Amino acid sequence: MSAVAAPDPTSCLLAIGPVDSDLLTSLRVRLRTVIHVRSFAEGLRLARVLKIDTVLLTPEADGTGIELVRLLKSSSTPHLRLVPFFVMSPYASSDRSYAVVVDPPDFTFLEDGMRRPILETMLSLDVVRLLASRIVS
Repeated sequence: MSAVAAPDPTSCLLAIGPVDSDLLTSLRVRLRTVIHVRSFAEGLRLARVLKIDTVLLTPEADGTGIELVRLLKSSSTPHLRLVPFFVMSPYASSDRSYAVVVDPPDFTFLEDGMRRPILETMLSLDVVRLLASRIVS
């Protein structure tokens, strides 16, 4: 039997677009606040006014929603510059690959969902350590 970690009282995750309900449930168990909106326009509005620690985005198959990453990582939203964005493939699959965008283009990674599930990465990503490794190397 595995123990469930206590919710992190400082975490606020913004999920935008069609997101798997099981993933949302798992995130809500582990994080204090998970806000889910299906509209990209609403996601943009909320990201600009709320204190967000992580963004989870599932674009539409036609690419609609990818522009949202560019907008939120732009200089007009400096508080989101180093917030990790997890961009999932729009094609339904529990083992789909996903991108982790921290500071594009240098810190954008493609992860294999079969080898490292998105939930595991979301809960363990240390942006400060990641950026420190960039300075050292």
